[in-house]
Amino acid sequence: MKTPYIIILTVLSVLPSAAQNIEGGYKPAPFNTHNYTAGHQKTELLPAKYDSRDYGYITTPRNQVIGGPCWAFATCDATEAYSIKNGKENIYHAPQLLTNCHDGFLWTKTQGGNSNIAAALLARLDGQALEDNIPFAANDSDCPEYNRDDFAAYFLSSYSLPSGEITAIKQCIYEYGAVTAAMYYESKYYDKSTNTYLYTGDEPANHGISLVGWDDEEQVFIAKFNWSGTSRFDNGFLKISYNDTKVMSECFSFQNRVETTEIDTAYYYDKTGMTGWYDYLEQATIKKVSAMSYFTAKEKQKVKYVGTYVIRPCTLTLYVMIGADVYSKQITCPYAGYFTAKIDEEPVVDGQFIIAADYPDFIPIEFEIDGYNKPDFIISDEPQQIIQFNDNPEMEYRVGVDEPFTDMNLCLKAYTQNVGKPTESEEAERVYENPVINGKINAEVWNTASEITIHATDGTPVENLTSDKVVNLEGLYIFVVRYSDGVTKRSLELLY
Repeated sequence: MKTPYIIILTVLSVLPSAAQNIEGGYKPAPFNTHNYTAGHQKTELLPAKYDSRDYGYITTPRNQVIGGPCWAFATCDATEAYSIKNGKENIYHAPQLLTNCHDGFLWTKTQGGNSNIAAALLARLDGQALEDNIPFAANDSDCPEYNRDDFAAYFLSSYSLPSGEITAIKQCIYEYGAVTAAMYYESKYYDKSTNTYLYTGDEPANHGISLVGWDDEEQVFIAKFNWSGTSRFDNGFLKISYNDTKVMSECFSFQNRVETTEIDTAYYYDKTGMTGWYDYLEQATIKKVSAMSYFTAKEKQKVKYVGTYVIRPCTLTLYVMIGADVYSKQITCPYAGYFTAKIDEEPVVDGQFIIAADYPDFIPIEFEIDGYNKPDFIISDEPQQIIQFNDNPEMEYRVGVDEPFTDMNLCLKAYTQNVGKPTESEEAERVYENPVINGKINAEVWNTASEITIHATDGTPVENLTSDKVVNLEGLYIFVVRYSDGVTKRSLELLY
């Protein structure tokens, strides 16, 4: 790598600040992803009044019991509504994994959280389990054991909506069923006679809710309030004035549901997601910003999706590079947030591969923020993460090694599916995954069989196996397994 000749510190415009020390409830992130203008164009005329409850998209309000998990309940509201609206399960999603299994983030279950944390967890596939599988336990802060069979699905995109832009917020409620929101709650600002809430001060938000509708005549949003179930307000719902100073400050939309059978592995370095960025909007010398993350596939896999963060509406190109082969996908991002692109070719990797992005004028970065997160930084002389400007090798930097890009990670992710993964019906026909373990026939296979024989590929018998038989063969062989009920199954396996 050639020595860089420019000083990038002069174009660093956004630095992380210390996390706010607010106890419990919704705690705003120590960086602002909502400070932009979307210029959102309505895809259709929005009605003057809309309520997702009228269409059955909204589950009954729950009781979070303790202070702190409101942000996780609100995230579940949004993913539940999106799922129901798209014909999927009408059932509660589980906040327990969000509140208990967020390693890398420093706030505890009762100290609170925010939708940025939720977006990072969903992006790394630590997301939406089913409540029936992972029940919420208010006084339990341990991370439970879980696997993807416990999940409803993966949700691979999240929009960080522009602060105060009511059209964008309404549009996402209308299209996706619900959005998360933050509010400052104190009972004295609630008007019981009209079931309406209005706060006009400047205190930080302290409670996470979801917005499920609106009424332009009354100038209010309809909000789901997961505290005390249906016993508070109007069966757990209240109206929040458009004039409230907090309700439109930190809205998120969660979508892009992907079934768990589509993804086996997520590759990434940014465990806590984007916590800051380098912004080059005012730098005339910077025409193009590129970033590359190097990964090594755990086994033979197809690259299904590639993801990254953006800090404002834009169009960008994402790449998968495997040796000399390059696959790309251009995506248009209508908001800030986390976006994934489906790679149409689904290229197969079996070893090192690269995920890259061409950004318009910024680079999303995972920084450490005191009191908020604790990333795992990658430091290696081998290429791991690279930033390059203007397609110029002289302006190339190794993230984690070269100043000023130390102590940070790129925000690039890849989602893969194992090659040759059998369907459920195919799995039933398979004899076993590994016919031989440590030179002996797989005990689980032998225990269910009456006889196992090995044949050459032309059908010639090679040997019969017993439970203690050592297999010393190299090459491709046919295993024939016979069962006591008369069933015979065959499997073509390569032995080394």
